[in-house]
Amino acid sequence: MAATADGDSSVKAAGILNMSTDTIMNQFTCPVCSGNLREPIVTCKKGHNVCKLCRKSNSSCPVEKNCTFPDPGERTSMSRTYFTSSISHVEIRNVALEKLIETLELPVFCKQFRQDCKFVSKLAAVLEHEEDCDFRSVHCPVLNCHEAIKYSEFRQI
Repeated sequence: MAATADGDSSVKAAGILNMSTDTIMNQFTCPVCSGNLREPIVTCKKGHNVCKLCRKSNSSCPVEKNCTFPDPGERTSMSRTYFTSSISHVEIRNVALEKLIETLELPVFCKQFRQDCKFVSKLAAVLEHEEDCDFRSVHCPVLNCHEAIKYSEFRQI
């Protein structure tokens, strides 16, 4: 029996090594923004991964129609197993995948990509860029104005 198990694992390992780079890279792709997943990575009830920035308040999983993310206050099987009852909001993060992406130094988008920022780099460089990104939101400097505006628009005032 052990010989069969070893043979099976050798076959599986050979299969992984024969996968195309595209097939492997697709495992790191966010189904919403189509970029590489960036931390924090949240997981739906069935284990599909999405960038937290892309998830926002949407409770539906973008991969499967009938799949959802845990709702605030909802007790999931994971929350009962791993968390105390005092936690009212459970968000399941895929920390292992976050660490793997960081270790592989995969390029990620600036979190302002929806505001037209085109900066893409390794996570550390992106985090540094985001502090001074021209597309980041800032509070309007006009008295009694409570709007958030792009920093690039603020500079033009």
